[in-house]
Amino acid sequence: MKFKVSTPLILVTLALLVLCSCSKFSESIQRDVIINPGLLAFPIPSISTTREGVKFAELLATINVDSIIKNDAQGFNTADLKKIKIASLTLLIPDTSDKVSNFSSIEKISLKISSSTDTTQAAVLGSVIDNPESKVKVLNFKIDTDGDLSKLLVQKNLKYTLTGKVRNIPTKTIPIVGLIFVYRATLSKD
Repeated sequence: MKFKVSTPLILVTLALLVLCSCSKFSESIQRDVIINPGLLAFPIPSISTTREGVKFAELLATINVDSIIKNDAQGFNTADLKKIKIASLTLLIPDTSDKVSNFSSIEKISLKISSSTDTTQAAVLGSVIDNPESKVKVLNFKIDTDGDLSKLLVQKNLKYTLTGKVRNIPTKTIPIVGLIFVYRATLSKD
């Protein structure tokens, strides 16, 4: 048995399929951008107590998220921002001949970010809960938040607060050559 389909019927069917699919099709463009604000250098002063929750340092920083997005993702800006999450967080001591400067005296440390103008917006970014007593010069923090930080980071003026506990009282200041943040911003145009 031969089945014969007419050409006009095929054309009408194809035209209907194309029209139906076009009305349901919408283009969505998504892009991730890495935000690396650079190094923050500062000293952790000599701590005089082994009490927990001692403030090691408080740093003010400015991040222009809109400028970073415009430079790294042409055609996008903060209006297209869906979320920002912390990807990594590291503390570095300079690699010098100084054998005393290391993280062995720090037992616990955590980093909190907040707006310098609106203290109700804050998040603990990361921590090192049980730092070994080895003489390391790099501390990689465990990320403590999976939350969206975009409302906080677009405010530009930020305050980073390092708190923690020392296992033994350091005899001198610990020079931090870099506090390194890496954020991942997700952008989307619908």
